[in-house]
Amino acid sequence: MAMSTQNRAIHIVNRFFIVSWLFLFVIMTGNQTLVAQPAPKHAVSSFGDNQIFAPGEIVIKTLPNVTLDEITTLVKSHGAKILERNSTHGIYRLKVSGPVEKAPFSFQSDQAVVYAKPNYIFAEIGGKFITIFDIELTIHRFIPVLRQRYTQPGAKEKLLRTLLNDKIFSQAARDEGLQNVPEVQWKINEAVDKTLADIYKQRIQTGTSTISEKEMKTYYEKNSEKFQVLEQIRGQRILVNTRQEAEEVLETLETGVDFGKLAREKSIGPSGQKDGTFVLIGRGKSDPAFEKVVFTLQNGEISEIIQTQAGYYIIKAGDKSVSRRIPFSEVKKQIEMSLKALRQDDAVGTKRKELEDKYDVKLNLGFLSEVKVPVMQKLDPRKDIDSMQMLREVINKAIERPY
Repeated sequence: MAMSTQNRAIHIVNRFFIVSWLFLFVIMTGNQTLVAQPAPKHAVSSFGDNQIFAPGEIVIKTLPNVTLDEITTLVKSHGAKILERNSTHGIYRLKVSGPVEKAPFSFQSDQAVVYAKPNYIFAEIGGKFITIFDIELTIHRFIPVLRQRYTQPGAKEKLLRTLLNDKIFSQAARDEGLQNVPEVQWKINEAVDKTLADIYKQRIQTGTSTISEKEMKTYYEKNSEKFQVLEQIRGQRILVNTRQEAEEVLETLETGVDFGKLAREKSIGPSGQKDGTFVLIGRGKSDPAFEKVVFTLQNGEISEIIQTQAGYYIIKAGDKSVSRRIPFSEVKKQIEMSLKALRQDDAVGTKRKELEDKYDVKLNLGFLSEVKVPVMQKLDPRKDIDSMQMLREVINKAIERPY
């Protein structure tokens, strides 16, 4: 529908006022600009809006089977240098010679690289940065179940603020000289010892040889019972107290009444309310009289009365599967992981003995009984509701680390 003369006039007037308002706004703001300010000298504005990254730095993640030597060769071939790395998770912070905007695309073309991107800066604290390298490395250190929560933007921001708080308060502690307090020094040394020990053991484990196909097959044959699937039968059952009741149930079933419906009405067993359904896996776990009959029935067949210690059963057989061995191809990966873990444990154990001899380790276990352990009183949920709530809050804070 065409715009009326009156509406057109109103539209023109509105546009005039909007243009006039913008003109006045520019005059009043003087030298102020309406575009983003230049990035600070210590960081470079990237090709994305409002994104800042560390000058000359990118972050790459590699496939898990890529060795450090291969990564080093790859990095050198791109004219870059490794600034910081975590080989366990395959995350590397690199210094590149060319433009940061182009470097990720160059690395991304390599098959060993999962992704490559500028090392974006999320926070600055007194000239130090919290970057995407810091956040991604922190997330990778969580167990897989906990990592999933950080797919949400809110969780990522919460983690960033947690890291920021750690930086702020640790810097304040240094400014006050807390690192020189004996108790604090003890905690720092303990953390350093634990970190160094973990890294050293990881190096030993990484250095173990790969598991060959022959070793996996040998383990598979020697431990065949571990890969055996027991015979299994599904069915329905009705349990009653007396033979007379069982005979009445059989007579009723012969009239064509649904087995599940009758199980709900007559069975005294716990499965009665679930149509009498049951699954029996393997032999030797149920009443012998029950097992003797159940494994001989065909699918859909109804048994005669079975007398057991629990009472009198009537069974309707369902699907049945025979015992079988899982094919090697289906458990190959599982066997490889198990053998690798055993080999790594052996390597660490061997190195431990070697180091005990090297450092002349001596143990005196005679006085361990003198170690006193404070025992927490058993909580009564009915009386200690407040204590239980406090415990939950402490656990939640330890997990979430809210700020």
